[in-house]
Amino acid sequence: MSRDLFSAPEIECPACGRSECLWDERAWADPPRTAFNRFVARLLRRVMRARLRCRLCRTRFAAVHELPRVVVGYHGCPGDFARDLVAGRATRAQWQASCNDYDWLGEGVYFWEHAPARAWQWARERYGDRGAVVAAEIALGRCLDLGDTRYTDLLRQTYEATVNLYASAGLALPKNGGRQLKLRRLDRLIIDRATAAGELTAPRPVQTVRCPFEEGEPVFEGGMIRSQTHVQIAVRDKTCIRSPILMVNPSRRLT
Repeated sequence: MSRDLFSAPEIECPACGRSECLWDERAWADPPRTAFNRFVARLLRRVMRARLRCRLCRTRFAAVHELPRVVVGYHGCPGDFARDLVAGRATRAQWQASCNDYDWLGEGVYFWEHAPARAWQWARERYGDRGAVVAAEIALGRCLDLGDTRYTDLLRQTYEATVNLYASAGLALPKNGGRQLKLRRLDRLIIDRATAAGELTAPRPVQTVRCPFEEGEPVFEGGMIRSQTHVQIAVRDKTCIRSPILMVNPSRRLT
């Protein structure tokens, strides 16, 4: 059997947590022999529910092969650092993660997903004329995607456990608010505690956190579309930031 055709590298085994999985021979007993059939099989196996087998522990299980997600992220930063990144004088390891207690998605390198204009707004607000924006591909990897309701119960349970923990210690729970609700101390605490929980860290930790946010004033009277609505990504594992890193023309920002 061809490993290129039948391997499923993005799927983790539910028994041992490793990613060394193959399509189960019993589910695909008759391998396609022509080039066209092999091409069609590759496409189908990315969207069809099928049985897989772990190469290491031999566990057989059913799963949907989810495609790796890669998005374009825009990061606001000082212009000198942006130029160093683009020129290769600064490495991904030198990219400082934001670690304020009010960060919306916890600690990480923050990007605006597919939103260069919003990134420029933020960069000008933060750095003035020294602001700049760089773009890079972001491989979401093991992503705590808060745009997916699969994590709603986890956040709720984490919040309830945190309330009990703080109450037993006689501590006041941090609150969101301030600066037009831009300070997200409670959200940051709950997300950090959720990503530290065993359900998300075993066998490997979360690499990125992603969430859509409604922000700003309504665009028109009576409307529910807001002026600064966006999707934000906090990259915790910097290897998810792919090269090349490019400067973004400031003419693409909103005026």
